[in-house]
Amino acid sequence: MSSRLIAEKAKRYHKSQIINHQFGSGFAGLGLWRYIMTSDTTSSTLTCVRIYSDAQGISYIADEEIPLIQPDAARSAHFTRVKTIAFRTLPAGMFRDWHPTPMRQFVIINSGIVEVGTADGQVRQTGPGSVTLLEDTGGKGHTTRVIGDTPAIVAFIPLAYE
Repeated sequence: MSSRLIAEKAKRYHKSQIINHQFGSGFAGLGLWRYIMTSDTTSSTLTCVRIYSDAQGISYIADEEIPLIQPDAARSAHFTRVKTIAFRTLPAGMFRDWHPTPMRQFVIINSGIVEVGTADGQVRQTGPGSVTLLEDTGGKGHTTRVIGDTPAIVAFIPLAYE
């Protein structure tokens, strides 16, 4: 599923939640995630932005496909192990200079626009419904900026060590 399709679904989801005055399971991010993941049964992958670094500590951005667990395989599927989940608000206009991620983690944007820059000169903006896998635990890392005059609500999901 493309990032653009995810963003379109996220917009539809938020409009429906304003009308219904509810957020799925009580957590806006989890309700959004469930909506995105269950509303398109034709796709077998989710496009994820991956930020990683090489042996020299230079960070890069790449699009990766994450296999989706199909409903009929859910009981026997291998799930990604996570430690916890943290929801944070990033203030409008926030800029954080070069920093590596403290651990491998997924970042899911619930609202707002977040821009990430890598040491190789790439810049990528991600919005509602986008999934980013941060793996640049060493080297220069990346920059983070909240675009626009609204804060970004973000879910950080550290991956458990295997």
